[in-house]
Amino acid sequence: RRCLGVLIPVTAREEAPVLQAAIRATSRVLQRMDAAELSPLLPQLLPPLFDAFKSPSADVRKAVVFALVDMYLVLGEALTPHLSELSTSQLKLVTIYINRTAKMRAEQAPDEAMEHMHNPPPSSSALGNENY
Repeated sequence: RRCLGVLIPVTAREEAPVLQAAIRATSRVLQRMDAAELSPLLPQLLPPLFDAFKSPSADVRKAVVFALVDMYLVLGEALTPHLSELSTSQLKLVTIYINRTAKMRAEQAPDEAMEHMHNPPPSSSALGNENY
């Protein structure tokens, strides 16, 4: 959370490529948060992201989309009312990426389950942890 205290002002003031890097770093922090931590920070986080979404840099705009997707993955539909400032096309783009991410995660989950069935984790005895 302290990281965001540094990153939020950077996203409010900087230009690309520093802005892009700050947004990406923000996304990494968001991925480690839960809804209870993230919700109260939305009033600080969203305005600079919405401003960055208007950047002439496609890389910055893309970083914003991924940050908003990361927020959605934490907050779910609770994020939707906060996205009212986005244009219709921006909201559609974010929605497309949310759906893609959800689909990829759903496809990965069965694959990971099957992998664990075929390659079970080693038992404690196989790791040399016999009962002493």
